[in-house]
Formats: sequence, C-alpha cells, structure tokens
Amino acid sequence: MMPEDNELSAYHEVCAWSLSRRDGHFVHQFIVDCWALQHATVESKPISIVFPLVSLYLHLEHGQSGRQAQLAHMQLAKQRKDWPRMTPPADEIRFSVRKVFDLESDAAREQAIHRWCELTWKVWKDSQQVIRELVQRELNVKPVAVK
Repeated sequence: MMPEDNELSAYHEVCAWSLSRRDGHFVHQFIVDCWALQHATVESKPISIVFPLVSLYLHLEHGQSGRQAQLAHMQLAKQRKDWPRMTPPADEIRFSVRKVFDLESDAAREQAIHRWCELTWKVWKDSQQVIRELVQRELNVKPVAVK
C-alpha cells in the first residue's frame, strides 16, 4: 500500500522530530518499524518485516527501548542472514502518522507512537509466535509468562 503524500510528509516530519530529540529511549526506531509494517507487501524483503516485528515484540512484551531493539537488530544481523517470510495481514493498520505529527507535546507524541506499536503488533497477530520463537532462539530472550 502506497502512502498518500500527506501521510508521507507527516512521516518525514515525525522522523525529523524523533531524531532531533537524541534521547536514550530512541522512539525513532518504533516510528520506522511501524511505518514499514504498515506499508509492507508480499514483495517486501523478509528482513524488512522481521526486524520491525522483533522491535515491537521486544518493546511491547519486554519493555525494551528503541535503542535496545536497534542493538537486537545488530546482533541478529551478525548471527543470521536468512529470515522467515511473513505474509502481511489482510487487516489494514488504521493509524495515521499525521495524528502523531499534529500533537504538540513530546509526551503526547510518545503515547501516540506507543499506541501505533500496539495496533500494529495486534494486526500482525499471525506472525507473533514465529517472532517470539526466533527471538528466544537467536537472542535468548524468553517469552513473558502469561498471568
């Protein structure tokens, strides 16, 4: 799915804002990952889907920051070169990055980005178990126990 010019412009603005912050949390990683997953197609390279899903998994189920997800990507890239092929979900991710851009405070933007992560992870539900298993096997990160 190709983004509309208005959305693409908002995406670039949100990326610029997130990179200008230079904070340790590195929320920029989640912006890039959600965008990639929201626009993934069957032609997308496996790594361009697997790495963003790894980020969302580590963030949402293990509370890791964007910087920690980025380091996980680097570790994975050193260990492995072939990635499972994930089929993009039939359900569309109904989230506009314009909503993030239009918010004025950093805290509100971060909350909106977190919500984008949650929505994206939920839509990719059919790929979640493969990602959990890959992360456990390759990074030795155990799945969170269900309460």
